[in-house]
Amino acid sequence: MRGIDRPSQSDAKRPVKYLFISHDATISGAPMVLYRLFAYVREHCGRDNSNFLFRYSGPLYERARVEFSEQEVFFVRPELTSKTSVLVKVYRKLVDAVRLVILFAKLDPQIVFCNTSINTTPIIIARLFSKRVIVIIHEVSGAVRNPLGLRGWIIRQADLVVPVSISSAKLATELGVPADKVHIVHNGLDLSKYNQSGIKNRCSESEPIQLGFLAYWSPNKRLDIAIAVAKELARMCPSYPVSLMIGGMGYEEGSVEIQAMLTGIDKLKNLTIEFLGNISNPLVFYSQIDGLLITSEKESYPTVAMEAIACGIPVFSFNDLNGVSEVVGESLQKSTPRDTSLLATLIYQTYFSESHIDDMRQWRIEASKRHEYFAISRQWHQLVGLMSRF
Repeated sequence: MRGIDRPSQSDAKRPVKYLFISHDATISGAPMVLYRLFAYVREHCGRDNSNFLFRYSGPLYERARVEFSEQEVFFVRPELTSKTSVLVKVYRKLVDAVRLVILFAKLDPQIVFCNTSINTTPIIIARLFSKRVIVIIHEVSGAVRNPLGLRGWIIRQADLVVPVSISSAKLATELGVPADKVHIVHNGLDLSKYNQSGIKNRCSESEPIQLGFLAYWSPNKRLDIAIAVAKELARMCPSYPVSLMIGGMGYEEGSVEIQAMLTGIDKLKNLTIEFLGNISNPLVFYSQIDGLLITSEKESYPTVAMEAIACGIPVFSFNDLNGVSEVVGESLQKSTPRDTSLLATLIYQTYFSESHIDDMRQWRIEASKRHEYFAISRQWHQLVGLMSRF
């Protein structure tokens, strides 16, 4: 790859410094795009000129502590829970803002990257310090979508807006961001880390159809629908064992919500549902399943879909999830209208299809074309080039 077009430094006495600020530390979506952009800019624009600030702890923060030095990665905010009192929350937010101001003064970055479509404090502070701001947008919540709201107005003040998907780009347009300020950067995968073996067809009645569901707890993820699909599939093939493995933080098997979802499971002797808790190594999870269920109300650009197809595992979803379609590609998309019976039928047909193995090989080829680091890095390269106009 040719050299990176660095931001102009003809009038500067020192190298351009970059600060990346992540609102959360989950290994998904916009935080991962921001994290990989940090690694890319750090490599091509100077390791001593880039810092990453986490405003919450989490798996991505722990990963950063291993991969980068303490001088490069910062953490400034204690966790706030639903049980934290309002006064304590207000106090901590004020302390958080003060710490951000001190950090800005200390690091003195010229360009600030934020994935802060939920919390706009870093953008406000960056503007107070007259910094250039690049915003990674991923969230599709109503508060962000409102072009007349404060968050929409602040996002429009950014020098560049970087959506992580086509749907996020449409959101930027709805917010009134000029087209010349929008540059899509998708997430990417290091495909060499993913298991490229183990594709198998249905060949034995003793071998279960193992479905997976992997997500952090959120009502939007609709675990209840995933369980309903598993129930339908178990009814369709009563002589075959069916298993649904649920991974992710926040899913407590004993909770009232979960117990309501599991109603009627005891009548399906060929169906088992297993709660695995937080998944520290997703590759192990993918090696255990035959298909991934995504039943969310909405998805922007789901990382789990990329990981699954990189492992040769089909993703089953509803066709109103544009983010899944964008990840997988329309030609290989395995989706139906939002109906549990239709989706269960599609899963059944897929695993008893003679072309199943060939289809999975095609998924891997598609994954390599769409999500491999080299392909995505072209978008990163273009983004760093765009900063030269600053």
